[in-house]
Amino acid sequence: MSEAGGMISIQPVPQSQGSITLCITGVTGKIWSFIWYKGTKQFPETQILTYIPGDGTPLLKGSQYNARFNAFPNASLQILHFQTTDMDYYTVQIQTERQFQASLDLSTVILWDPVTNPVISVSSLVSKENDPIKFTCDSSNAKRITWSKSGSAVPTRATLSPDNRTITFPRLIRTDSGDYRCEAENLITKRISDPYKLTVAYGPENVTITGPSQVTAGSNISLTCISDSVPPPSYTWRFNGKILTHSPNHTLHIENVSVINEGNYTCEATNSVTKHSDASSIYVTVKESGPRVTSLVVIISCAALGIILVITAAVLLCKRFAFPIKKKEETPVMPDDQHQQQCTILPDEQMYANAVQEKMSFPTPLPRRQANTQEGAYIHDDVTRQEVTRLITNYSHDSSSSLRILNVWMALASGINIELVPQYPVIHGSVTFNVTGITGTLVAYNWFKGRDTSHAHLILTSIGIGDRSSIYGQQYHSRVHEFDNGSLTITELRMKDSGNYIVKIQTFDPQEEASVYLKVYERVSKPVIAASHSDIQEYDALNLTCSADNAERVTWRKDNTPLAPDVTVSADNKTIAFSKVTRKDAGVYQCEAENEATKNTSDLFNLSISDTAECSTCNASTALISGVVCAVAVVVAVLFTVCFLLYKKCVQPVRDEVTRGYSMEREMAGEDSYAIYDNVLDLATAEKSREEPTYMVLQYASESAYNELNR
Repeated sequence: MSEAGGMISIQPVPQSQGSITLCITGVTGKIWSFIWYKGTKQFPETQILTYIPGDGTPLLKGSQYNARFNAFPNASLQILHFQTTDMDYYTVQIQTERQFQASLDLSTVILWDPVTNPVISVSSLVSKENDPIKFTCDSSNAKRITWSKSGSAVPTRATLSPDNRTITFPRLIRTDSGDYRCEAENLITKRISDPYKLTVAYGPENVTITGPSQVTAGSNISLTCISDSVPPPSYTWRFNGKILTHSPNHTLHIENVSVINEGNYTCEATNSVTKHSDASSIYVTVKESGPRVTSLVVIISCAALGIILVITAAVLLCKRFAFPIKKKEETPVMPDDQHQQQCTILPDEQMYANAVQEKMSFPTPLPRRQANTQEGAYIHDDVTRQEVTRLITNYSHDSSSSLRILNVWMALASGINIELVPQYPVIHGSVTFNVTGITGTLVAYNWFKGRDTSHAHLILTSIGIGDRSSIYGQQYHSRVHEFDNGSLTITELRMKDSGNYIVKIQTFDPQEEASVYLKVYERVSKPVIAASHSDIQEYDALNLTCSADNAERVTWRKDNTPLAPDVTVSADNKTIAFSKVTRKDAGVYQCEAENEATKNTSDLFNLSISDTAECSTCNASTALISGVVCAVAVVVAVLFTVCFLLYKKCVQPVRDEVTRGYSMEREMAGEDSYAIYDNVLDLATAEKSREEPTYMVLQYASESAYNELNR
């Protein structure tokens, strides 16, 4: 208090290491000098110091001065390392154009007991993305608690309790990770807690495989699986659906690859904290190390060779059998007596063996398929006042839509507002009705649950300024907690807590009112994918169903990408229907179920399709070999068939006819039709080598007559 009529005050401000500064407020004008006293009287023996700003030696020490006292030009006094002997009556006299004086008894305002080292505790030791979490700072004798994250202020999304001892995150996001500290202090001491390292677990997401999709036989290959996940995931590698490895190693090495290593490789990443999995696939093709001839070229070449062989065989057969027989047919028929004297020469007989045909079948390889990966994000935006029209539209079919719409318009019309934290509360969780927009001093407030503010719907009434007292109504229960700023919290939420809540705020201004509708959500259970039947064959009818409790929406992914537009799904998106499943439908399927508050993802479902008619392990090299073998077999079969038909059509009828003619000649000559003659190989050569007897020039050719004439 000032003797000259001015008003100033002394404000104690605690500092680090147990120091305190007595700050002066309310001084007007330039300070010429000031004097500090320790004690109830202002005598020279109680004087601490005199300070004259601007003087060469501004500080003049008094009898109560010691090295722990510091003065500042603004008339403040600092006491370092505050001790019990410092708890006394302090007076300051300030001289400007007027004289000011103020006093403060530190023994009445200082809490001497030092604060204890603060300790941070958390509601859950496992911190996952979208989960709620609460931090609590425990310290004795603390008058004020402050929080920091990695040396900066905590995120604005966090909700502080009225005494600042707890901080709540309704839904964790990745950027909430960091080192959290709390600082506890009173007027003389200040302590900082050890850091609590918060790590928000998420993922895996964006699973991709890097590595070559085409390699040469005999070389080495490395496939690397990359994903976005905290903590790092474990990896499972599959080859054509069969597990190869399961380890934290994200790289798969294959040495000296061959055609048996060609196929579909899948990497599945699993987070041990979130229990979520994601996968990606790549199809690896193995090329032959040397030049590779396609099946079509081989088949054409074999077919050409077969045609040449057929023509060559036909020419040789005709030359061998048809031409000599034709010449024989053109030879004139001799009289019977001449026939008797001639030696009949038959063409050589050739024996043919029966060919054996083998039945062969060749499997066709599965078509190659390579899957792409993509990820999506899950975001909930907070409802703002600008979204009134959308809220009215969304709630128009709700049984409580009239209450919801009324609440929105009441929030716009009044000066106060109720914000639900979190916006989408879940069963067994907690929710805070955070009241904002209050102007002036809060005198009293009332909370109601129901359509109106009748006494039957009263939860509680809180009255008073500073030390408040509460009166509880019929809707009150032990899970309800009120705060001095008019807010309300309900813990261990139950489904029956859903409903309309109204708050009435009384200040020195006219009473204000606001309301909000609380909907308590059930948690979505972990989805499960089930197939309509097992042992799935190609072209079967198949349904894949995603089942999850309390789900409002279901989305599907195949090989970490959205479903193709031509895939048929049910109206509620819970079932994929294949009228005829094919090998291109094979892959890794996953479904995600969600409502407004929670979401959950199923385990990976590997859809494998069997084909009994074809070999699923065939590759390009097998197809090439199969084509060559088939072509050769066809050529051999065609060649044999043509030769056989040519023999039956051209050779055998002529031979049979000639044979019958020779048989008749021998019978007419009286020769044994069953006699066996040695035949020469070439009929033409035999004709040339045979000489005509001399008696053949006689008018009546007779060997006996010729012999008589020679006598």
